Amino acid sequence: MDYDAEMRRIQKMLDEIEVSSSEDEESVGGDVPASDCEGEEDYQEKDVHVPDSDCYESDPDDIPDQPQKKKPKIDGWKGKDKTTRWKKNVPKLQGRTRSSNVIKFTPGLKGPALNANSPADFWGDFITLEIIGLLVKHTNSMIAMQKGKYAQPYRTKDTDVIEMKALIGLLMLGGTYHASRLHLADIWKADGTGIEVFRLTMSLDRFCFLLCCLRFDDKATREERKRVDKLAPVRQIFEMFVENCKKNYTSSEFVTIDEMLLAFRGHCPFRQYIPRKPAKYGIKIHALCDAKTFYVCNMEIQYIPEHSQMGHSRLTSSTIHHRLWSQDLFLTSLGLLEMQHLIIGILAIH
Repeated sequence: MDYDAEMRRIQKMLDEIEVSSSEDEESVGGDVPASDCEGEEDYQEKDVHVPDSDCYESDPDDIPDQPQKKKPKIDGWKGKDKTTRWKKNVPKLQGRTRSSNVIKFTPGLKGPALNANSPADFWGDFITLEIIGLLVKHTNSMIAMQKGKYAQPYRTKDTDVIEMKALIGLLMLGGTYHASRLHLADIWKADGTGIEVFRLTMSLDRFCFLLCCLRFDDKATREERKRVDKLAPVRQIFEMFVENCKKNYTSSEFVTIDEMLLAFRGHCPFRQYIPRKPAKYGIKIHALCDAKTFYVCNMEIQYIPEHSQMGHSRLTSSTIHHRLWSQDLFLTSLGLLEMQHLIIGILAIH
């Protein structure tokens, strides 16, 4: 009896499963459009391949990464007119080099600078003993005139070559420490806030006394020389220094001429005011420099407006063997174009 009841229960469960499966088939068949089912006795599903682009949008992650094209490197720069192209490297020229463009000199050190082995030796090649001797001579002449104003003789003793070198060294060292805006008493302080090397070299009173008596020429003949040259107080020392610059180094084939404003706010008849410059007040100097090493090959101080072209001719007269010059509108002239081989400059049309 139990066996028959168990069989009926299993058969009932099977019937329920068959009924549910038939209902699922009818629901699936009802979703098929009538136009696709009517009139077809034997429906056979065909495996038709439809391109992905026509049926659905592809996943961006499934698309393989395409190699990006590298932008070609531009060998140069574009000019302000957005048309001119400036090349970075010198193009290779076919054929022989012109004789006017052949470099017949070796850029670099020459003369006394070849024998220098230390910074002090290089410094001595520019600030020579001859220059130091003139400074000592003219400074002692000024000290002799000031001796009557001091009761203590030790304050007005004459200077010598060693002390003059120490004075120039302290001035240069002050520029290295950017001490131009510091009070001298702060530099000579002994409480640890000052610069010790200044205090160990000489006293503050001696430093100030030497600065007051420092002279670069003979004061007795200065007025006569100033009638023809406003730069008479420093002309001799300045010319000797510039000559040493030309004597110790040969510039490369690329040079440039431009003006610079040496910051100075003291009393000077040819001090200029240029608001666009960082210092604004100073002495204008035209300099001929090596475009590769920035070495100053020649200089001329402009102390009157008419003196600019004369000073420019002095800068170019002794260095006409260079073949490439670069300069601005103010310094470019037709005479210079006729004298040199190649110039990069600006000419105004009048």
